Amino acid sequence: MSRTGGLPARRAVIRWAWRLFRREWRQQAAVLTLLTVAVTAAVVGVSAGYHAAPPATAAFGAAGQSFTWYADGEQPLESRLAQAREWFGTIDVIGHSRLPVPGSAAVVELRAQDPHGLYGAPMLRLLSGRYPSGPGEAAVTDQAATALRVRAGSALNLDGRTWTVVGLIENPGDLSAEFVLVPAQSEAPESVTVLTEADPASFARYRAKHDPPVSALRPAHQWVEAAAGVFSVFAVSMLLVCLIAAAGFAVVAHRRQRQLGLLAAVGATPRHLRLVLLAHGAAVGAAASAIGTLAGVLIWFAVTARFETAAGHRVERLDLPWWQLAAVVLLTVLAATAAAWRPARAASRVPITLALSLRPPRPKRVRRSAAAAAVLVVFGIVALRLAQRNLAADRDVLELADVVLIVGGTLAVGVALLFAAPLAIRLLATAAVRLPVAPRLALRDLARHQARSSAALAAISVALAVPAAIVIAASVLEQAAAGDGRDGLLALRTIATTGGAVLALVILATTVGLIRAEAAPDLRTLAATGATGGIRRTLTSATAGGLALLGAILGIAAAYTVILAGSSRSQLGELARVPVVELLVIAAGVPLVAAALGWLLAGREPRSLVRVRLE
Repeated sequence: MSRTGGLPARRAVIRWAWRLFRREWRQQAAVLTLLTVAVTAAVVGVSAGYHAAPPATAAFGAAGQSFTWYADGEQPLESRLAQAREWFGTIDVIGHSRLPVPGSAAVVELRAQDPHGLYGAPMLRLLSGRYPSGPGEAAVTDQAATALRVRAGSALNLDGRTWTVVGLIENPGDLSAEFVLVPAQSEAPESVTVLTEADPASFARYRAKHDPPVSALRPAHQWVEAAAGVFSVFAVSMLLVCLIAAAGFAVVAHRRQRQLGLLAAVGATPRHLRLVLLAHGAAVGAAASAIGTLAGVLIWFAVTARFETAAGHRVERLDLPWWQLAAVVLLTVLAATAAAWRPARAASRVPITLALSLRPPRPKRVRRSAAAAAVLVVFGIVALRLAQRNLAADRDVLELADVVLIVGGTLAVGVALLFAAPLAIRLLATAAVRLPVAPRLALRDLARHQARSSAALAAISVALAVPAAIVIAASVLEQAAAGDGRDGLLALRTIATTGGAVLALVILATTVGLIRAEAAPDLRTLAATGATGGIRRTLTSATAGGLALLGAILGIAAAYTVILAGSSRSQLGELARVPVVELLVIAAGVPLVAAALGWLLAGREPRSLVRVRLE
């Protein structure tokens, strides 16, 4: 057996971590709720993005190619269709005519189609009644029936001809398509659409030889771009949630410091101590993934009908991008585990005597983290500049490599905020020397518990960097826009500023709540020594205001870094126009509101001045 206990020891540590999670899950409600909400939103968003693009069956049915011929008199349609059958073998023909609506200037499409055709069958769906099967029979879509004032069993009169309506139909891939369906070859059409499934080379030769007026190839995987875009937004959002979760796991690590010390005293290695918190993070991620995925699927089932109306096509409820949903679950578990890594690593390095005394570890020097932040910023700038150079060389044609450079450079600058946060907190604590006692204690406490404060500050910075970047970009675009476009960009700036401020305040409430809850013993000590409610309010207010101020500064700096690095020389002059009002709201308004809310919502006296909860 291994000196460290091998697999049995790791299994025992994981079981112990799981029991602690089940016992203390309420204390992780904030992180668990954030991850669950993120997963739920991702499941609904990815499903909506997957179905946002209209399906190819709307125009192609089951075919791979289509082309259209018109009855122009140069060559009869029957002759062109005979050529197509000889060339492709199997085809499906749909005839189109436009007939005036009696008593109206509108026209309605008369479509001659076999509802059971080899390629065209997916373009029709029977709602009630039956399909027309003989001369003098027709089926109509719902809106066409309303416009023509007909229903099943009534007579339809159009352009001197009469049909008996035998059913209601629709095109499930295009709910906006309104037409009257008659049996194939029962009417002389004005044009025909030919559907076929041929070899691409054979279809290209046919087009080159006969040159049909309209031809098209079935688009492949239209849903990929929309679903991938939603998934990318989820990945960035998960980075933000991961930073918040890191602050929560830092609190968990400090709360379990004595337990970890006892575990180390009986022979646990640093690897075992790290495994405790990593298993806890994986458990939180797995629980949030299970609850969030179930909630997201149920919400998707509930909104599918309304989504069909908005998207303009039918949606199969169980037709979901399962591989992307699996990626969402995997990314959530990995993000929660990664968020627990730094607190776990720091907790495993605390000496046993210090851990048993329940004192916070001595803050580490910030030189390495500052150097790492500088390296990441340089990498991000270089990646964004390379992407900009490629775009200029390719005449603004975006390639996959450019997307990788842009996303990688932006994420590098975002991750750099996590490494720059310890230095910023240390500078803030140093600048608090001349402040009154209460705010000085609060700001120095942030530096004293550097691990959890850094993660909280990084999350707030990312939350404010996104709206700051949107505001700056909208301000640049507004200079070239006019009329409705300028009004839309102005509205975008307002929405981004308001939404970013609200998001930052929510994150502040979560992280400051975790920090102040963990400082409950210190509050009991202050209350026992005569600290008033005003002092306790000042502590929370200074903590929230200090984190918000640093987050605004770092967020705006990160936003300008990304935009400047990704801008061309001609765009640099346009950036001279600074959106002062919106940036002041972010840089000054958010800290002031955070400080005010901290003052109003804090100050409650501890329930007990002497009782300490036993672990």
